[in-house]
Amino acid sequence: MYKIGDNIVAVSTNIQSSSLNIIRCSGPSVFTLYKRLTKKTKNPKPNSAFPHVLYSGTNEKIIDQAVVVCFGEPKSFTGENMVEFTVHGGRAIAEALIESLLSFNCRLAEPGEFSYRAFVNGKIDLIQAEAINELVLSESSIAVDYSMKNLLGALSKQINIVFKSLKKTITIMEHELDF
Repeated sequence: MYKIGDNIVAVSTNIQSSSLNIIRCSGPSVFTLYKRLTKKTKNPKPNSAFPHVLYSGTNEKIIDQAVVVCFGEPKSFTGENMVEFTVHGGRAIAEALIESLLSFNCRLAEPGEFSYRAFVNGKIDLIQAEAINELVLSESSIAVDYSMKNLLGALSKQINIVFKSLKKTITIMEHELDF
């Protein structure tokens, strides 16, 4: 099961054949990881994107020049502090960055753990979390359309309308039973 309260990292792209790779980190101290990788002394400006040189954790070797996007809690997908590194493609750079992050007390995320943290932190509901998985597995444009509608809250809104109606009916019935 997922463990909340630690820093996690995951590759969001196919590192085998892409020109860019996105590596996401989420957790309470990811801004410390950011400072160690970029050799900056201050926390990043939340909700910003800047180019930075990234250094390895072990021998201070340059990993890559990357665009680093930082999100402050609660305004991130997971509701926690998040940092996304957009690095050049290929396996070597992505693996070097992940190795450095792991050496800085980060762990590999389990499948679906970013969505789970978003759910636990109230950023998405269960239907939206399931819609993310359906989007990833979609093989047709129709499946994408339905999943996107659910991700944007269409089904959740309909369920809330029914829930409010049922709640009102139950309240009236309980009131009548009292008298």
